[in-house]
Amino acid sequence: MISTTIDLIDERQAAIEDVLDAGHISADMELLKAGNRSQLDTIYRWIDNSDALVEFIKYL
Repeated sequence: MISTTIDLIDERQAAIEDVLDAGHISADMELLKAGNRSQLDTIYRWIDNSDALVEFIKYL
């Protein structure tokens, strides 16, 4: 399993700082569990209500 929380630490931190410096709120999805449907619905609502979505994709 590969996680950007482990291998893209500097990139994630830079993105979070940029979001906060711009006066926005960073909503990190790893803070929410998607173990059951209600949590997954919560994640979908956060994404739907967001102005922007930043995804980190690493090619191996």
